[in-house]
Amino acid sequence: MRRFIFGFVVIGLVFLGQMTTHAQITDLFISEYIEGSGSNKAIEIFNGTGSPVTLDAYRVCLYTNGAGTPSASLTLSGTLANNDVFVLANPSANAAILAIADVTSGAVINFNGDDAVSLDKYNGIDWDYLDVFGDIGYDPGSAWTSGGVSTVNMTLIRKPTILAGDPIGDDDFFPDVEWNGNPIDYIGDLGMHTVNLATDDFGDAPDQSINPLSYFYPTTLVTHGDPARHNIFPGVFLGANLDAEADGFPSINADGDDNNATDDEDGVSWSALVLGQIATLTVTPSVNGYVSAWIDFNADGDWQDAGEQIYNDAPVTAPGPFTLAPSFTVPGGALLGQTYLRVRYYIAPMVPCNQDHGFCPEGGEVEDYIVLIEDLMTEYDFGDAPDAVVNPLLYFYPTSVLGGHPDPARHVITGPNTLYMGPSGVVNTDPEADGQPEPMAMGDDNDIFYPPVNDDEDGVMNFPLAMTAGGTGMLQVLIGPGSTVPGYINAWVDFNADGDWQDAGEQVAIDFGLHAPGTLVPVAFPVPVNAVVGPTFARVRICSTMGNCVNDYGASTDGEVEDYFVDILPPEIPELVINEIDYDQPSTDDREFVEIYNYGSTAVDLANVDLIFITGSDLSVYRTTQLSATSMMLAPNDYWVVCSGTNVANCDLNTGYGINWIQNADTSQPITEGDAAALVLHGSTTVIDTVGYCYPVAGWTEGAGNAPSDPPAVAPPDYSINRCPDGVDTNDNAADFFVREISPGLANPCTVTDPTGCAATFTTICAGDSTDLSATSVYEIHWFDDVCGGHEVGFGSPLTVSPTTITTYHAQALDVLSGVWSAGCCSVMITVNPLPVMTCPGDFSVTIDTAAFLLTGATPEFGSYSGDGVTADVFDPVVAGLGPHLITYTYTDANTCTNTCTFTITVTEAATATPIPTDTPVPTDTPIPTDTPIPTNTSVPTSTPTGPTPTPGAIPTTGPAGIGLLMLALGALMSLAGIRRKK
Repeated sequence: MRRFIFGFVVIGLVFLGQMTTHAQITDLFISEYIEGSGSNKAIEIFNGTGSPVTLDAYRVCLYTNGAGTPSASLTLSGTLANNDVFVLANPSANAAILAIADVTSGAVINFNGDDAVSLDKYNGIDWDYLDVFGDIGYDPGSAWTSGGVSTVNMTLIRKPTILAGDPIGDDDFFPDVEWNGNPIDYIGDLGMHTVNLATDDFGDAPDQSINPLSYFYPTTLVTHGDPARHNIFPGVFLGANLDAEADGFPSINADGDDNNATDDEDGVSWSALVLGQIATLTVTPSVNGYVSAWIDFNADGDWQDAGEQIYNDAPVTAPGPFTLAPSFTVPGGALLGQTYLRVRYYIAPMVPCNQDHGFCPEGGEVEDYIVLIEDLMTEYDFGDAPDAVVNPLLYFYPTSVLGGHPDPARHVITGPNTLYMGPSGVVNTDPEADGQPEPMAMGDDNDIFYPPVNDDEDGVMNFPLAMTAGGTGMLQVLIGPGSTVPGYINAWVDFNADGDWQDAGEQVAIDFGLHAPGTLVPVAFPVPVNAVVGPTFARVRICSTMGNCVNDYGASTDGEVEDYFVDILPPEIPELVINEIDYDQPSTDDREFVEIYNYGSTAVDLANVDLIFITGSDLSVYRTTQLSATSMMLAPNDYWVVCSGTNVANCDLNTGYGINWIQNADTSQPITEGDAAALVLHGSTTVIDTVGYCYPVAGWTEGAGNAPSDPPAVAPPDYSINRCPDGVDTNDNAADFFVREISPGLANPCTVTDPTGCAATFTTICAGDSTDLSATSVYEIHWFDDVCGGHEVGFGSPLTVSPTTITTYHAQALDVLSGVWSAGCCSVMITVNPLPVMTCPGDFSVTIDTAAFLLTGATPEFGSYSGDGVTADVFDPVVAGLGPHLITYTYTDANTCTNTCTFTITVTEAATATPIPTDTPVPTDTPIPTDTPIPTNTSVPTSTPTGPTPTPGAIPTTGPAGIGLLMLALGALMSLAGIRRKK
């Protein structure tokens, strides 16, 4: 629940037996209604009763599409403190609304502008209407609308003078009567409500607080004690409006009440007040009643002189306008010039309602005005804009009495001061008896009835006037060089071409000055972007006294009025584009933004541009944001970032939505509708630029294709969809938009950043070896072995490669999502050294009994041998064992490159001697020939084994055969020595 704010401090004051009373709020009522974009909907309920209220007896009901019974209801609970509010919101409203809400309901807070809402109270038996918003049982179409206030796409706040709800469920509903309209999605007052507990209406004629020597009108409690004031009765007022004040608002122009809250000084008009002539007073009462009125004819600052009360309890009939009877005569001795009028309206004749002061308890209103006393012989300059004389259905400019306006704009020519517009002097300010309306505002220009016969509509030097909707209008006003006094400038342009200058913003100059005679004054002003294109009219007035001609009607004691035909040209489409959109983030979308770019050569006023969002399912506009609430010029080649939260860099306009500001198109289905964003001229449907994304959006997608979708990147870099290059618009969304890194307020990264830090684990390797390549980038690294972007060998970092020759590798970055490569690469060169050339000895065999020996014969020398039986390059057959053995020779050169060669050593068994059999006798009967000489040159072999190779270290065993052989050998030796065997 949020706190209430008082409009003022309530003070009870008693004067002359009368006490200024104040209102009492007796029960709860609806104080705010929000019907915004999307689900931004809320209802606020206010307690100003003076005590806490238990909410259990209250409920809120929704009546959908003209239903006569509730479509949904929600019974409240808890306690609402005095001067506090209770806020109900849709659960899908933006974060800013939800932060204020006391309760959410998707069923009840689900209205669409044409649905009635009621606040009900339980009476013990049934529910009674306490306050009804809308008209139960009636469907207005799309909305209830009156006086510029609508129940769709607006925030409505109860006027501070409204102190109770509307308990009638089916009465006609005119929202402007009790509600002030605010722009769509406005929540500046949500969570608080201001009421004006005063119940009195005061006047605003100047009193002693303005000038203690000149004005004595009974206007304020402070200066008079018992000023004119009326207790406000609902439905009893003059004109269209009535507001309450705690005290009077005196001002020199009697417009203090006009400028306070609602302008309620709108119920009185009068004919020209000419010395000695009959005049009339016309009022617009809301109900039948009575009027008393006063004019300060001698301008002495009061209405107490004889004859200054012109009406006393004069009966009036509603609804008006009603001209009081009888008419009255302006005294011949009245003082020429400005003076003041007071009118009091009430429902029953009584004192003091019919006095110029005092408290009137019977309701009604008091209205004060500044008026002009004129002379019959006075010559006036009138305007010539078309009025009812030209076409009573089209034109309502206050130009002539004949055209139905009792007080048209006019200036005294023969007054004490000489002041005019234009270069030609007083001779071109010609007098008229009445205004001369003409279809092109040329009646005064073509005047042939009043001498001199020439054009005095020559004060605006840049005529003919042409203005561009959404641009800057210009009036170059020349203060006549023959003028004897300087002048203030007031000017109006009928921008909506509705035949009057009464709409907001149509007075483009208010007492602009003071400017000396002969000065050419440029009066510049913004032309609304939604100004109606085509012909319309302007009025320019000058006078020497501030406030003397601030209205488009009425008399001035000097100066001149000139009317002009104006041509409103179609708006120039500013050279703006939506340059980047980021709407989708991981999980909650809380960093959304749209970047606007000015690609033109001139600055653009962003106050003339709205950013809107369109949902593709039904082509409705679900959100509208004005790019700047005040004039803001965006320079050429500059950016304007609109965001929804506080964590977007370079954000220029924070909408305050916080999360889920921009819809994500439904990409879950193969065929569906996308969504769109667009720039339009403020308050219009004129499109400046539009972007449909994900899928085409009928009428909102440029070209044949749609922009891509925004990927919700889960780690840096974050992505958006943006134009490349900035500002380029071929009117084809698919061709203009790409997935890129986010860059709010900066140039879009149309190229991927080059990778850095190319390196390798080993930049010099030996033939056949590998190394790991690495580089740094937020994007994917791809490697090429000839040129950047040439022959690709792989991707990633690190990447293992095995070059065979000296090779330079190039790393290039690829944005996989967008398919964009970096423009450049970083590089690293790998040197590949050859392996040493090797030779090994041939294969050979050794017996197992061969002694261990040093291996040699491989080249280059000084390598190392390894294999079975090899220790420190020595081969031991016994350790190796029988069989073939692969021996490896390894050599490492000066480049640390290593190579090998191999050979085989086969180990065989050792050789063994053959023994003589022991069972073979030696013959004894065989004589030894004596005649056979033994050769002296024959030696007995001693090294040729006749048996198996002996085992190393073993002693051979000699058998019988061995002995026989030995003896034969000995015999031979003896024969040679001449020894003979004995027979």
